[in-house]
Amino acid sequence: MKKLERLLNLYLAKNLEKISHVIAKKSLLPASIFTKKQIEKIDENFRRFWEEKKVSSYFKSSKKPRFSTFTLGTPHSLWEYYFDSDEKQTELLSEFSLHHFQTETEDKIRLNGTLFKKKKKHQTPSRTLILFGGNGELYKIGSAAWMFKLILKANVDYDIVMFDPRECGESSGVAFASGLIEDGLTIFRYVNEKLGMDQDSIDLCGFSLGGAIATLVKEHYKDTKGALISNRSFQTLEKAVEHIFTPLGQTLSLLISDAAKNLAKKTNWHLDPLSAWSKIQGPKMVISHEKDPIVRYRASLQAGILEENLTKNSDQILLKQKDPSHRIFNHHVQPLSFYNDQHGNDVEEMILNFLNKIHLESIKTA
Repeated sequence: MKKLERLLNLYLAKNLEKISHVIAKKSLLPASIFTKKQIEKIDENFRRFWEEKKVSSYFKSSKKPRFSTFTLGTPHSLWEYYFDSDEKQTELLSEFSLHHFQTETEDKIRLNGTLFKKKKKHQTPSRTLILFGGNGELYKIGSAAWMFKLILKANVDYDIVMFDPRECGESSGVAFASGLIEDGLTIFRYVNEKLGMDQDSIDLCGFSLGGAIATLVKEHYKDTKGALISNRSFQTLEKAVEHIFTPLGQTLSLLISDAAKNLAKKTNWHLDPLSAWSKIQGPKMVISHEKDPIVRYRASLQAGILEENLTKNSDQILLKQKDPSHRIFNHHVQPLSFYNDQHGNDVEEMILNFLNKIHLESIKTA
């Protein structure tokens, strides 16, 4: 046994740089994590929920499944997690109509998305919220379905736009940094030009990698009055990769960090939402968790904002678990309903208040 351990250590020592490069590449380069069969299953569950109006008994039990990265990588419909009864589903479906669309980027990539058109209930003009998912995420799985719960309570009619970026789902192409930004810009232009929504009435919300992309898209429209919400995202992609491996020890984490930086430089994988933050004039909100195992706090966008004193015109939310007895393994992917902010306020209520405040401000300046 000891001989085998010595041989393994010898192999690791000789191949540490190569192994570090592989780990860095797998961590740094986003792409779809779903197989073709899983994509078909996700699409089937999406249609069953929205068109056939069925909620799976998997989510009707009183015991909710624990969230993890694995949970989000399975083809269960998370729409059914957030709308887990016939009554909740009926309310949601009665308030939104679906309009699937395709649009093309300037580099000829086909993007697939859906406009969730809100039923008109208020007298004031409506707004549009574009949601940006995490790394390799398909929008039809419903990871962002929590936002629909809030929109149903909002003081303004919100249309919601969701889409798959390149290399995800049925969207074409291969993912790379500037390409993902171009995808976001294409969707923004689609909402503005094709759907006729004024730029000041377009709000962006992104999770993890999607938070970075949403921030960099917003930088192109930095003078517009629409809001930006960055949920558990990073200040730079290189820093996120560097810090995720710190538990492996200084030597290996440094090697992986160097490999990640070199790979980013060679493949043009560079994302720096922190540099864009201070340029954005509209209202902003940033959310993070001190014990996030994916985007570690030292690499988080919020940490960078505080370090560089860029808090002007932005709301800061540091997630605090509501129920300490509830064992959570991955604070990166847990529903926001599990958390209060650093002052003890319910996080989802804070986001809803943030959106309502933007609406009131837009009325005042109209």
